[in-house]
Parts: sequence; C-alpha cells; structure tokens
Amino acid sequence: MNCHELQQLLETREQLSLPVECEAHARGCPACLKKLELHRRMVDGLLVVRAACRPPDLAGAIVAKIQSRVSAPEPLVEKLRRWWQFVSPTTPLKASVFYGMAGVLIFALCWAVLYRASTLVPLKKDEPMAVWRVSFLSGSVPKSLETFLHAGSGAIPTGTTIETGPAGIAQVTLPGRCELDAVGARLEVLEDGIRLLSGKANIQVQPEAGGRKPFKARTPFALVTVIGTHYSLELTKTSLTTTVQAGRVRVETPGGLVKELGAGEKVIAGPAGWITAPSLPFPQPSLSSATNTVQPGTDRPTVPED
Repeated sequence: MNCHELQQLLETREQLSLPVECEAHARGCPACLKKLELHRRMVDGLLVVRAACRPPDLAGAIVAKIQSRVSAPEPLVEKLRRWWQFVSPTTPLKASVFYGMAGVLIFALCWAVLYRASTLVPLKKDEPMAVWRVSFLSGSVPKSLETFLHAGSGAIPTGTTIETGPAGIAQVTLPGRCELDAVGARLEVLEDGIRLLSGKANIQVQPEAGGRKPFKARTPFALVTVIGTHYSLELTKTSLTTTVQAGRVRVETPGGLVKELGAGEKVIAGPAGWITAPSLPFPQPSLSSATNTVQPGTDRPTVPED
C-alpha cells in the first residue's frame, strides 16, 4: 500500500476501523502516520458524540411515563398525608387557625349535647290498641260479623262496619272509653271514635283521662267531638240531629261552622250548614193559665182588678 491508496481509503471508507495494511504502511511513512493519528482522534470523538446522543425512542418513553403517572389515581394514604401537611400547625398562622377551629368544634359539640339533653322528654308507653266489642240485641247478625261473634268474645278490629238493619239494635262498646246503642244504624268503628253512615246512635263517653284523644263521631254533615258526655245522633239522608243529655259536645260542619252544645240542647245540620240553631227545651206556658198581659208600648203587665 502506498500513500495515495491510504489517503483514498481514509476519504472513502464508511467504517471507522482501518485495515491492518494501513498500520504497516504508516510505520515507514511519517506523513501517513500523522494522517492515521488524526483519523484515530476523529473516530474517538465520533464515539463520544454517539454515546452522548439520546436514543431515538427517548421522547416517546418520557411521554409514556408522564401519562402513566397522570392517569394512575393517587393513593388514599398519599392524599391524607398531603392534606395533613397542609392543615398541620407548622407555622404560627396555621397553628392559630388550627387550634381556633378545634375550639369552635368542641364548643359546638358540647352545646349540641347539652341542648339535646334539655329537650329530651320521657317516652310514653304505647297505649293498648282499641278493641271494640259488639252484641246484637235484636235483628239479624250480618255475615261479615258472624266469624267474630262465633269466637265468643265479640271483639271486632278497628275499621269494621256494623249494620243492624232497619229494626235491629246492637250494643257496641269500647271498654273503658265508650258505650253506644245503634238503632237501625250502619256505622264504622275507628281508633278515636266512629263513623255514622245512617240511622241513630245513643252514645255515652267516659270523661277524658290519661291524655287520650277526644272521642269523635264522623258523619256526612258534621263532626261531633266530645270529651265526656252522653248524647245521641240521628242521621238521615238530608240531616243530622245532635241531642245532648249531659256534658258538652262540639259540632263542626264541613263548611267550618262550629257550635258547642250543653245539656238539653240540640242542633240539626244539613248539607248547607245549620237547619236549626241550638235551642233549650224550655216549657211553653199555656194560654189558659196566663192572667197577665202586656200592653203595646209598655214594659209593665196590667193586673186585672178584683
């Protein structure tokens, strides 16, 4: 190999390494040895630059790593740690806010406990469920009540409808609360009273005790409320007659009209309200026994002369 061939090899060779013949020629030629030394330095620089350059997939790997961290949910422990680092009293300002909020929270809890304790009321014991009893004094027993009457006690559940027929009489009682005689009536027993659908009912209610609800008799024309009294109801297709024998009752029409009746008073209610106002059955004097008369325009009676 001569100098010209060595120079041409250095300029045209793609590989960084050189053949052994170049080394052998350079030992005897100072000029070629210098060129070969420069070529070696260039190769060493190229190797350093190649090692320092990023790989072709470096950008893709970085983006994929970032996306994986963003899409992955943050662990709960890490969230709690970060939250505690934010609220922990590490500075004077944070300490004042932290202990101030803690004091307000403790005060609110103590106030709520004390206020709740002051408003608590003792629990009331549940009242026994109302159990009505029925017995027929006359007339036929409805088929709907035969099962209860054959049981022997005559007890019927709330919501049962009792029908005596036109001439029948039934005695209906709520032990310790109410006794009534249904005459040619049709009624429904409720927890706090009755619902009279037709006919007549003579009702006697014991005085109120133990904070129980007032006894109520519901009809199409009026609601009759009592606390302790003896009265009668007579319901027809066009009116309701309420007569009080003892105590006081409150009669209220669907239109909002209210009357309170005492012993000896009665009132008749119809679809439009009162048909007759409450009245007392005062005795009327006979004309034959009247001896005193009042002249028109005067306020004193004239006494007949002897």
